[in-house]
Amino acid sequence: MPIFCRVLIAAVAVSALAACNTRPQPGEIFVVTSPPGATCQLSRGGQQIAKVDPTPGIALVDRERSDEIAVECRRSGFLPASAVVRSRSADITLNAVLRAAQEYDYEGPVALTLTPTPR
Repeated sequence: MPIFCRVLIAAVAVSALAACNTRPQPGEIFVVTSPPGATCQLSRGGQQIAKVDPTPGIALVDRERSDEIAVECRRSGFLPASAVVRSRSADITLNAVLRAAQEYDYEGPVALTLTPTPR
């Protein structure tokens, strides 16, 4: 077998082994409030999955779940504000193909206006 073929086979094998150790990249959801400085919890099915404290900030979330993400923000002197972030199928990546996993992207950014607490 020619040396070129051996090198090519070795390169493909190393690439395949490296791909086995790939981990999914987390999705990013940018959360901003007006006024800034709120604490926001992101949850799926009632379970907290991320937190932004203080706003503005970025929450890192699992991209292999398609569930909606609830965002609830609070700040002293203001009423809580909330939003729902929906998912959509992400473009197919080599990483996802090698892991045999579907990935999702989330709408964003999340922009919430906090209303002052009535006196």
